[in-house]
Amino acid sequence: MWFGNIYRSRREIQTSYAGSPYFKERFTFDTHVEAIFEKYLYEPVIKFILSVSRKLKAMQTGSIHAYLGYMFAVLVLLLVAVMWGGL
Repeated sequence: MWFGNIYRSRREIQTSYAGSPYFKERFTFDTHVEAIFEKYLYEPVIKFILSVSRKLKAMQTGSIHAYLGYMFAVLVLLLVAVMWGGL
């Protein structure tokens, strides 16, 4: 109940009586907690990561020459960054 505004919990109680209001025939209790963190935090992050990975998938062609070229390009960029006083 303390975190009701954050988790948006919902409770539903249904009671059916058998003849007298003192004797219950059926009693059902249902509760639901909305997944706030999953809905607003985890799902957008997961969607972003999946979209980026789908775009980067095109770079993975399985060619060893392409992978060696990527490594060479990164090494050249690191060398230029170190020479300019970065890193």
